[in-house]
Amino acid sequence: RVRRHQLLAWVPPVPAFGLQIVTEHAAPVATPQPAVLTEPEAGTIELRNAHLSIRVDQLGVTIRCGDRVLEQALSLVTTTDVGDSYTPSLRGAPEALRLMRVRAGHRGPLRSSAVIEWEWKRARERVRVQTELILDSDASYVRCDVRGVNARRHHRLQLRWNTDVVNSATAPAVHLCDAAFGTLEPIAFVAHDDDRPYEQPPSTFPLHRWATLSDTQRAATLISDGLAEGAIEGASLAVTLVRAIGDLSRDDLPERPGHAGWPCPIPGAQSQGRFSARVALALHAPWDDAVRDRIEQIADAILLPLSGITWRDLESTDRTLSGPCLSGHGLRASAVHLHDDGDGIRLRALNTRSYDVEGAWHLPPGVWESRPCRMDGTPLGEWRATTAVVPFVVAPHATISHDVRRAE
Repeated sequence: RVRRHQLLAWVPPVPAFGLQIVTEHAAPVATPQPAVLTEPEAGTIELRNAHLSIRVDQLGVTIRCGDRVLEQALSLVTTTDVGDSYTPSLRGAPEALRLMRVRAGHRGPLRSSAVIEWEWKRARERVRVQTELILDSDASYVRCDVRGVNARRHHRLQLRWNTDVVNSATAPAVHLCDAAFGTLEPIAFVAHDDDRPYEQPPSTFPLHRWATLSDTQRAATLISDGLAEGAIEGASLAVTLVRAIGDLSRDDLPERPGHAGWPCPIPGAQSQGRFSARVALALHAPWDDAVRDRIEQIADAILLPLSGITWRDLESTDRTLSGPCLSGHGLRASAVHLHDDGDGIRLRALNTRSYDVEGAWHLPPGVWESRPCRMDGTPLGEWRATTAVVPFVVAPHATISHDVRRAE
């Protein structure tokens, strides 16, 4: 018989792509201001840390950050979708899931959380969702872990963060989203009248890791764990949790007359059963390069969290094992992976700035060889001996790749 326990601990800084080995005799680590959970009255939960406060009750979720107040900050909506795998075909107005109950989760001091249960039902169809709003000590964002069961067919389920950013026809906000090779501004595609009979453009956009809505005074960012469809509607940032469809292609859609592919059903495409996701919301200053860097740090903290494991064969002393570390303002580690033959590491850096940036990869101590290469691995030079630092200059919004290996 095995008993399994989860432990939450504040750990010392961990080096990039490395390990921080902590033994039972490790020195205490100073923790920041705690995350606190209180229940001022029955059915009401309040979460607080040094940056945010969240109130959850039967009326909804309220988030406060300084002088900013977001009423009804979180909602889930389901919309009938009779489209196919190529084209959505939404019918009717979105229907909000009903907030059923609220209960306390973690009580601090490192993590506080509130669990909210939502439900939508009609006849034999039902959608049940549990969202856990998580506020960690010293975190400037709120995380939302989603678990649900989908028993509805032909619909789209969205999670929406309803923000305080001003976004209207007379005062449009700036829309920005993360992409594989930098930040893009998703521009709504406007079809020419002659093209509209052939296909209607969707209101959503591809989502890589995050999407930002920014006016001249404030901004908000939705962070997603790989869910690929985002949307901005007024001041709301939305992400699609489930899209339940039946067919590969249909020929009766007003949004796209005629088939786009082979007319056949897709097994399992109605997405019946359990699903899960992780999203977050960060409230911050209007968009600039410093905000972009901060969003990248928050996205890494949420989507690439530290992993705690136990290794019995490690030495019983505290020590640090470092991996490749990237330096340079505005640079992002786009790829770090072992060669297919195990002989070396490929390192790729992305410049998010609009000007040339000097950077460097810092490697563990030792004698190394490096060579520049293309993204597909094609060498662009010969192997050269180097120290544990590989300097480079990368052009605006460009990537640069290097192969490195231990010198023989």
